[in-house]
Amino acid sequence: MLDFFLTQASDNPWQQVARSFSDTKGRQPTEDLIFLTIALVVALVAVSWLWRYLTTRQNRSWASGIITAPNEILNIVDQAMLCRSRFDVGFYPTETARPSIPCSLVEYSATSMTLEVPLGVTPSARWIGRSMVCYFYILYEKRPPVFYKFISTISRVWAENTFHYVVLHTPTTITLEQKRKHLRLGLHPAVIKDFRIWTATEDDAFQFETDRNLWPEEFAIYSPNHENQLRIIDISGGGVGLNINPKHYPGLNTVFSQDQILFIRLALQPMRGMPLPPYYLAARLRTKLKEYETGMIHLGYEFIEYSLDQTGQELQWIKIDPQKGIEDLITWIFKRHLELYRKQKVE
Repeated sequence: MLDFFLTQASDNPWQQVARSFSDTKGRQPTEDLIFLTIALVVALVAVSWLWRYLTTRQNRSWASGIITAPNEILNIVDQAMLCRSRFDVGFYPTETARPSIPCSLVEYSATSMTLEVPLGVTPSARWIGRSMVCYFYILYEKRPPVFYKFISTISRVWAENTFHYVVLHTPTTITLEQKRKHLRLGLHPAVIKDFRIWTATEDDAFQFETDRNLWPEEFAIYSPNHENQLRIIDISGGGVGLNINPKHYPGLNTVFSQDQILFIRLALQPMRGMPLPPYYLAARLRTKLKEYETGMIHLGYEFIEYSLDQTGQELQWIKIDPQKGIEDLITWIFKRHLELYRKQKVE
């Protein structure tokens, strides 16, 4: 009995492992080794695929132009608020007769976004439940701006003193899409440093003339003291609206019947710490209307090329993307709009 106990006690776990190892000597674990290798390779491939899926999910959503992940949407909204991005909103489906409303994001959460609307826009209870399309963009350092669009519904409208707000449901989808129209703004004479126009000329290669010495004399020069002759109705990053009195410009009808493109020099005052360099613009006539009561002719021009005013140098004409306009001019106009809005609030 004692011998049996000693025999069992001596057979400890280490001896069992050693004996099992010695028993395998001389055998070739071919099938087991191949199976284990295959299983290990499959596991590594699966782990690698899962890792790539988790780390590139955001990149794939951006590549497709559609963002649906809630945390990504909130990150975008947060960036827009930090950058004080402008939100151009309008009823959806788009009402062509109603311009978009430039708003400011003042608060957001996982379920709602609160937009402050400009003075003069008074949301009513009839807005609740209606869909709105919203465009905005975010400016990044050392990178081009990123443009976004989303559609949401109005859950609430409210006001505090003279401030009016619209509350939207936080969108479940944001797409990478740019707004196609530009904010237009009337210009006060005090912000216009220089505005003059010429009939357009071309060089021998049928390109816009770069040497200003070869241009004809100015056709018209804006003066705040003579707005009954030439008046700037509004301006945007993509065009300008003018009122011209043909009585003061005898060759007006001839110019607009033969030359559909004008050269414009535009210089504006700095706005909220943002200097705007003077521009030379090539503008194509898009609309022409006559006001029979006053005799004034309304002209709508689209900017097609521009050049910075480089003193003493020839102009370098750059084509303008009609969907993007002139980015610096768009920013200047928005800053001017905010300045007017804030002044009206104080008053």
